[in-house]
Amino acid sequence: MTAVSTVSGTTRPTGFPGFSLFRIVVLSDACSTAVFGLALLGGALFADEPLGLPTAWAVSFGAAMLVGALILAVIGTRPRIVPALSTTTWALNSLCALGLLVLVVTDVMPLTTVGKVVMLAGVAIVASFASMQYVGHRLEHRTARDA
Repeated sequence: MTAVSTVSGTTRPTGFPGFSLFRIVVLSDACSTAVFGLALLGGALFADEPLGLPTAWAVSFGAAMLVGALILAVIGTRPRIVPALSTTTWALNSLCALGLLVLVVTDVMPLTTVGKVVMLAGVAIVASFASMQYVGHRLEHRTARDA
C-alpha cells in the first residue's frame, strides 16, 4: 500500500483517504450512542424500578442520544472535518460526562445503586470518547508549527 504525505507531515495510507483516529472515534461514538439511545427508548418503561430512572427521563435521554448519534455520524462522514467541528465534538462529550456525574452526585433523580453504577459507567465511556476525540483532534489539526 502506498502512503502519501499530508501538510502536517503525517502519512496516511492512500486506500483510506479519510482515515484518522478522530474519524474512527467519532463513528464509534455514533454507533455506541445510537445503541444506548435505542436501549433507553426500548426499555424506558422498565428503567424506573431497577435504575431509578423515571420513564420521561429515559425517553428524553434516549431521543437526545439518537439525535446526537446522527450528528456524530454526519460529522464522522464529512469529507473534511474542520477544527471547529472536532473541537465541538470533544467539548460537548466532556460536558455530557460532567452532566452525568452531576446527576449521580446531586440526587436530582432517585437513582438506585444499580442506576448510579450504570450512570458512572456512562461517565467513564463518554469521558473516554471525549479524551480520544481530543487526541484525534490534536493529531488531525496540528500545524507545521506544532509538528
